[in-house]
Amino acid sequence: AHARPTPRYPYFSFLLSVSPVCFSSAPLIGTEKNNFHSTKTTKQQKQSTKTPSPTLQHRTIPFLSPSFFLNSIFQTTHASHLLQLLRNLAFHGRNDSLFAYTLYSEAAFMLDAQSKHWAELYASWSFSDIRREYARMKLDDDPLWRIVDNRGWSLADTYPPFLCVPASLDDALLVDAAAWRSKNRLPVVTYRHGLTGAVLTRSAQPLVGIQKKFSTADVALLSAYRSASGDEAFAPQCNRQMMSAAITPDSFSFTKGESGDPPDFSALPKRFTILDARGVLAATANRAAGKGTEDINHYPYTELIYCNIGNIHTMRASLFATTDLLLPGGYSESESGILGKLDETGWLQHLQLLLQAALMGAEQLHSRHTSVLVHCSDGWDRTAQICTLIQLLLDPYYRTIKGLAALIEKDWCAFGFKFAHRLGVGADLSQDTQERSPIFLQLLHAIWEVMRQIPRAFEFTQVLACPLALCLPFSVCLAFSLCLFLSRSLRLASPLLSSSKTNAPTLHSIPFFFSFLLFSSLLFSSLLPSSTPLITHHLQELLIFLADQSTASAFGNFFGNCYRERHDELRITERTFSIWGYVLQHRKRFENPAFEPSQTPIWPSASLKVLQIWPRFFYRWTPEVARIYKNAEGWLNTVDLHFQSEA
Repeated sequence: AHARPTPRYPYFSFLLSVSPVCFSSAPLIGTEKNNFHSTKTTKQQKQSTKTPSPTLQHRTIPFLSPSFFLNSIFQTTHASHLLQLLRNLAFHGRNDSLFAYTLYSEAAFMLDAQSKHWAELYASWSFSDIRREYARMKLDDDPLWRIVDNRGWSLADTYPPFLCVPASLDDALLVDAAAWRSKNRLPVVTYRHGLTGAVLTRSAQPLVGIQKKFSTADVALLSAYRSASGDEAFAPQCNRQMMSAAITPDSFSFTKGESGDPPDFSALPKRFTILDARGVLAATANRAAGKGTEDINHYPYTELIYCNIGNIHTMRASLFATTDLLLPGGYSESESGILGKLDETGWLQHLQLLLQAALMGAEQLHSRHTSVLVHCSDGWDRTAQICTLIQLLLDPYYRTIKGLAALIEKDWCAFGFKFAHRLGVGADLSQDTQERSPIFLQLLHAIWEVMRQIPRAFEFTQVLACPLALCLPFSVCLAFSLCLFLSRSLRLASPLLSSSKTNAPTLHSIPFFFSFLLFSSLLFSSLLPSSTPLITHHLQELLIFLADQSTASAFGNFFGNCYRERHDELRITERTFSIWGYVLQHRKRFENPAFEPSQTPIWPSASLKVLQIWPRFFYRWTPEVARIYKNAEGWLNTVDLHFQSEA
């Protein structure tokens, strides 16, 4: 029934889309393929009297497959012709030529449209309907809230087709409130905490300007969120012990009141918190452009907190420095100070600020029953990151495979994250590459960090629940304990290790013995797969898949810059497959056999003492590290067979 299409280099275009590379020549070829790296020349580049021959640079973003085999190709006499072909395929600038459309056409030809397999693939687009999430949170039948029809894009053309706002406000006030926000992105509900009733809202920055203007409509809207949320009707539905847990701002650890009873919020006026993802200077500087941040003097019972998270240019520069250091060829084993150089990139510091903002927002919603508004500049980069992590910490549904699909579709695809500009999918060579930024990658890294700390809380991870997973921590702890025991014994047995005047030991010789024990434990853990590669091999599976496919152009979820562009113009639901159809059909690949469902929030640490570089992501093309993961995969296969035999 379907005419077989004639694909235009279907496999090669797909291979290129998942393996983009950066080229440089003299004169410089200013290109980049679906990544965040601008091209730059190298000192070793050879000059020619004729047209320079382009050379391949290995400066690719880490989730792209290695293309070392192209080295020899680009040194041939036909290098310029091949380079031009790659450029035309990679930067055609036409969304209708992306691989996802060819893949869908090929599948439509091979599969029966009435088959169960086809129905499952098409049904996965239901995750893009935000009304499903509003219904799950019982916002559609609550008299305090109403769902506004935005399908004509009259309120905001970069927002989803349906928005949740307080029922006490009419449409005219919403229009005025939208005009007061950048890009008309007015504050709307993205999540309601099922335990406290407090709501998480998101928006763009207000149009304050140098004169510090304010909007009565915006004040009325935020006041309505403050008044309508955190209703006491939710109190009987929640676990009183959970609600009594309060988080200290410094340590984010659980503490209780002296009496152990839940705090009484009924006697206090309802409060509201605004999380501005920017720093004070950045927010203040935007006033010169007629924007800025809220003046809390006009908003009663409201506090404003700055999160000091950098903008897209800061994150792009940080990723450049990180990949230059960690990718093959970026760091020599003969060099020293790699940890100091990694600290200079700022990548982990940015990750820390992001997690701290999420923990702060989760604390307000859960422990203080306070509704929260999150915004940055335009409300689609840092805002999406913070809102996603807050919901991931609070709601156990979002820690499942289907929940993660609904969360990404809602807060990234529906609320207008600029995938096309940030990732470069379907980009033209003439487009400004300064819009590229690893915002989505940074989110995945943050999720991985939370999963690494609390692995059993996630359904879409696979943790090796066997004693071998404790090889490294056990061996290191054993070495440390043995060192302390022997050092104390040696100190007591030998007067040479003790001071003649005091009982304090002189430990000048003990570190050598401790180093020996530590080296032995690390050697043992390298022979057997340590916990880090074992766990991260499974933790990375779904997140690595999402990172790769966000630039591979095989699924339509990551096309365009907003819901309207993606669904009305590109018609992804009619012409492409959803990535969640593939994920659900290969669910066993991404499931965590040690998953323990829980209804409690999770509270990871945001300390730099705990945060790590994502090894399975950044190091997967590093030869000296790949051997460890290869050994780990062998052990994982053995344990997987053990789990299957027990099941």
